Amino acid sequence: MVVMNDALPPSVKFQSITAAGWSCSTPAVGNSGTVTCNRATLAAAVSSPITIQGTLSSAGTISNTATVASATTDPTTPNSSIAATSVLSPANVGVVKSATGGPFLEMQNVTYSVVMTNNGGVAQGDNPGDEMTDVLPSALTLVSATATAGSAVTDIPNNTVHWNGSIPGGGSVTVTIVATIKSGTAGTPIANQATVHFDADANGTNESTSSSTATITPQPASAIPAFSELALVALVGTLLMLALMKA
Repeated sequence: MVVMNDALPPSVKFQSITAAGWSCSTPAVGNSGTVTCNRATLAAAVSSPITIQGTLSSAGTISNTATVASATTDPTTPNSSIAATSVLSPANVGVVKSATGGPFLEMQNVTYSVVMTNNGGVAQGDNPGDEMTDVLPSALTLVSATATAGSAVTDIPNNTVHWNGSIPGGGSVTVTIVATIKSGTAGTPIANQATVHFDADANGTNESTSSSTATITPQPASAIPAFSELALVALVGTLLMLALMKA
């Protein structure tokens, strides 16, 4: 009888096993535990692979040891093998949106900064679809968009900014958006949200999202200040004095 034992690390959750010629007992799918396989005999110089598949629940270095034992004395030792694997956390992209400058006036431009940071250990890829979208509210008119990396596209008819590109693990990309504040918006808060789409399970599709909203409250457009009646009288007096001095 030949017996193989593999105690899976706590961060490895069992999914499936392929072991032709072996009879195996395993943990329930989604659980950690020990995989035990046995067979009646194993001929000399013959290999009989066992493939165990699992999912990882945390990042870091994991160490997995498999041991074999037999009723027949084996002169070759050790009868165990250790595999150490470095596991990186998948992409996890956060976003912070802010409006720079101010005061924000009607009929003038506002500049937004959208900072996307990948807090994961592997790169967020340039996958199918957008990695960031920003649909501007009707109180704003899109003017332009630029990015420190990747491609920022301004969809003027739909008042929308699209960004596509990759973000390295631990890296960040900033998209700068310029828009005009429409007339008649003074005193009304304008909320503008950017949404990031990222691949949290490393399968090549952007199934996860995060978002951030920046809110501004425009002020009335600058106007020529109105003179009070007293100020007008003083102005007229000053002009008369200047006229008499020149006479």
